[in-house]
Amino acid sequence: IALAFAGSQAVAQVPNQATVKTDGQWRSAFNLGLSYASGNTKSSSIAFSGDAARATAQDKLTFGGRYLRGHSAGLTVADQLILGTRYDRD
Repeated sequence: IALAFAGSQAVAQVPNQATVKTDGQWRSAFNLGLSYASGNTKSSSIAFSGDAARATAQDKLTFGGRYLRGHSAGLTVADQLILGTRYDRD
């Protein structure tokens, strides 16, 4: 768990990860984060992430993604999309 302090605000970041059990069932985890700050300039951001996994005794399949968008002083300062998948076979 990471904890970041911005002025008098504290934001906790907990990494998301789907719980993996080898029973062949799909499991998932999702996170949503929002922030807003104002002072000399205004800034805001939104972040979304999710992971899904299915595992058996022989293999594991995972999917994941993250999206981040941030604005500061009326400009877009962050716009990132990451998607991924992974297949593991024992």
